[in-house]
Amino acid sequence: MSMAVKIIRGEVIPLKRDTDKAYDEYKVEKTGGSRFAFKVQTHVNDRVEKSPRLFLRCSFYVGNAEEAEKVRNKITLGAVLDVDGNNNRRSFKDKEGNTVWIDEVDVKDITVIQPSVQQQTAEAGNAVVDDDLPF
Repeated sequence: MSMAVKIIRGEVIPLKRDTDKAYDEYKVEKTGGSRFAFKVQTHVNDRVEKSPRLFLRCSFYVGNAEEAEKVRNKITLGAVLDVDGNNNRRSFKDKEGNTVWIDEVDVKDITVIQPSVQQQTAEAGNAVVDDDLPF
């Protein structure tokens, strides 16, 4: 059973502890699309300053290369996103034969609220400077 989820102002954090990558991209052979896996952190209650943080793994499917490029530009470390999707629970057997359960959000839409510092710096570097202004 899946449940609708809306993550408000979730910050993109490293997907794994030992890396500084924001996402993993997997090619889907049957359809030619890509599946992105990333992780966000958000506060349980935004109105309480010391509210506990909630860490959510997200998965997003795109069907073509153009959409994949747009997603790559949105999912950067430190970016603040609104994410809409469904919460899904799945399980698998690990090497020792134990059942491992994973909860993840199957993302339907991503909205960038605040770009990462790297994106803001890159955009500022591309700004046009007009030295001919009289003021």
